[in-house]
Amino acid sequence: MQEVEGVLVDWSQQVVVSAPVPEIPGAPARDLRRRVELAPDEVLAIEVRERDMTRTAVLAGGALAVVTVALLAAFTGTFGGYDVPGPPEQGEGLIMATWLRIFP
Repeated sequence: MQEVEGVLVDWSQQVVVSAPVPEIPGAPARDLRRRVELAPDEVLAIEVRERDMTRTAVLAGGALAVVTVALLAAFTGTFGGYDVPGPPEQGEGLIMATWLRIFP
């Protein structure tokens, strides 16, 4: 019994799967694919992957929370900001000023 892993392209008179071609060591990486055609009666089983919406939502919410906290810390000086009023000294850019405010 052989297994074909890829993307199901068509299921009608023929079952067509687009399978990735293995990379050759030392050759430039390319996303090559090969069409594999099978008769429907040769297919024993099909596994379908589905996204877990709960895990995806938790991951997206966590990423949003991290970005929000980082932005609030950068712009409010929550984590040890400095008390020097006015613009940054000559030669310092916005990135350096933000870096100094977050990590004094």
